[in-house]
Amino acid sequence: MFISPKTAVTNNWISDIPDPAKQIGSDGIDLTIKSISRINPLSPSVITENKSLTVHRSHEPISCEITKKDAWLPDGMSVYRLGPGSYDIEYNEFVTLPEGVAALILLRSSFVRAGHFLCNGLYDQGFSNFAGSVLHVNSSLTVQAGSRLAQIVFVASEGSGQLYAGGYNFQDGDKSWIDAAARNGSTQA
Repeated sequence: MFISPKTAVTNNWISDIPDPAKQIGSDGIDLTIKSISRINPLSPSVITENKSLTVHRSHEPISCEITKKDAWLPDGMSVYRLGPGSYDIEYNEFVTLPEGVAALILLRSSFVRAGHFLCNGLYDQGFSNFAGSVLHVNSSLTVQAGSRLAQIVFVASEGSGQLYAGGYNFQDGDKSWIDAAARNGSTQA
């Protein structure tokens, strides 16, 4: 059973919500795009139990474009234009999960119906950082900057009595999950 999104906000399990009236729904909270980076499919990726040996694929930040004489959109709109591939999405919303609460991120149905899909892992109790996902685009996608892309839902977790204390937890000075990974010995090719 999902925990009420209002409970999540009241208890500060999620913060930095740009438009609460628009984003807080009946079962979850919409997540808005903060930044997008293309994941280089040709760079190496190595996953090991030893964080100093782990290598994440390289990322190339995608810049927003301002629309001008676009067939579908009005002039002056900030958009990301994405071709086929995988993209690291960082959201504006910051997640801090206490003991007894885990979270899942699901793609909004409008993107699913457009043929795109999203991947992410379970957000364990004890996790504290900006939410993020990997978006897979099959053909092409133009998406407005700051759009609601996914939805986070909170679930009760009996857990094992351990809290997540891994390398992706935010610390002052981190600008993204890549900074957290680098700080903890993971490298980026």
